[in-house]
Amino acid sequence: MFVDQLKNKIAALSYGGQARNLLKVVLGEIQQKAAFKEVSDQQCHSMVKKMIKANEDNIKLLDDGDRRKEEYHRENVILSSLLPQYWSEQDIRNWIQDEKIDVNAFPNEGAVIGQCMSKLKGEPVEGGMVKKIISEMRADG
Repeated sequence: MFVDQLKNKIAALSYGGQARNLLKVVLGEIQQKAAFKEVSDQQCHSMVKKMIKANEDNIKLLDDGDRRKEEYHRENVILSSLLPQYWSEQDIRNWIQDEKIDVNAFPNEGAVIGQCMSKLKGEPVEGGMVKKIISEMRADG
């Protein structure tokens, strides 16, 4: 599904444009991985996140006046558009409250995170964000 959407986006863009070329690189990365085994949408999202992270790392290494910084920022905007809209921190907090999950009733943080992530399976949430929120909620008592 992700690959089909990516191909449609590529087809809709003009030849030679930065966005089209970048999306073709993403598609090539996915196709290379898919040559050996089936690639899920979540794995595709993970690959895009890695590309964004690599760009962010490169930005940190460049001097302030370097024009490549702006190029990396533009690429990250394009790459981010490929990812699903993840739940916000407040959405996750509200969900925990709505589900009446007592984060302090569990013996440790890992048990709470595991419980939440199993219930959230298939939802657009990032495990790191769930962990951060649960840590904060447990610290607040």
